Amino acid sequence: KDNYIYNLSVIKNLKKIELHLHLDGSIPIETLSNLSNRPIDEIKNKVIAKEKLENLSEYLTKFDLPISYMQTKEELIEVSKNVVNYLESQNVIYAEIRTTPREITVGEHLSEKEGIDVIIKEIKRAEALYGDKITARLLLSINRSESLYGL
Repeated sequence: KDNYIYNLSVIKNLKKIELHLHLDGSIPIETLSNLSNRPIDEIKNKVIAKEKLENLSEYLTKFDLPISYMQTKEELIEVSKNVVNYLESQNVIYAEIRTTPREITVGEHLSEKEGIDVIIKEIKRAEALYGDKITARLLLSINRSESLYGL
């Protein structure tokens, strides 16, 4: 047991790289709790999948709550900033963060491009805060069944 604790400590302190991180699936629980004004335990129950799920549809429901708090410019800023902050706290030195461009129609209207620009700006601002400790890049996931003309 003592060896396990030591190893966990060593692992936490290792520099890490995240090559496939979905923005909506990487929002810290605390951020979702703050944005939704719900207790952390309630958020955990909604977003953390059980060890065994019946099907992919059941798994995908775990993204409903996070996506519902990426619907305004302010939420995009908060989510983007806190994802990079969390990664840095976990000793991640490089991350490729993925998201699908979405039109934001709640509050201030944002096109898909404007939403992406907000996320990029916040990632760069968070990177600047940490100097050379972390580099993060945004990769766009495009749904082949949708048009690219909005971008």
